Amino acid sequence: MSEDRRTTRWLEAIGALGVIASLMFVGFEVRQNTAVAKAEAYRDFVSEINAVNLGALDPVVNRAFVRLKLEGADPADLTTEEVGKLGAIALANLRIYEGLFNQVETGILEPTSLGLMSRVDWRATHLQMYLAQFRGLFSPEFVEYFEATHNP
Repeated sequence: MSEDRRTTRWLEAIGALGVIASLMFVGFEVRQNTAVAKAEAYRDFVSEINAVNLGALDPVVNRAFVRLKLEGADPADLTTEEVGKLGAIALANLRIYEGLFNQVETGILEPTSLGLMSRVDWRATHLQMYLAQFRGLFSPEFVEYFEATHNP
């Protein structure tokens, strides 16, 4: 084998090793970026829930919630203000839930993340009232998932 041919093969082998090392580095970076994206998605989810919870501290919301959950009031007995504020909180929670669902569907978060929203009693009468109003605002995939998992 000629010296030029041997040199060419060595250079090709070194080049192939460089490509392999580059691909391994890219794979490591993608895995690291995925972990960061998951952590950021979870942090954002928690921040959104905290913001909604702060809104739930409103005295009107508290009074309406106590009337519905503890005193067994009929949702039809709520004032317009109570209906509006509870509706805003219900819509915010549903939007957060849909965002979480989309993140699970795209692989950003694990399916177990959906369990974080299971603390809400989605079958409650007042929430069903809001769900009927808001249903058309959400993606068909989310509505299908929601109805399949939270059937009253």
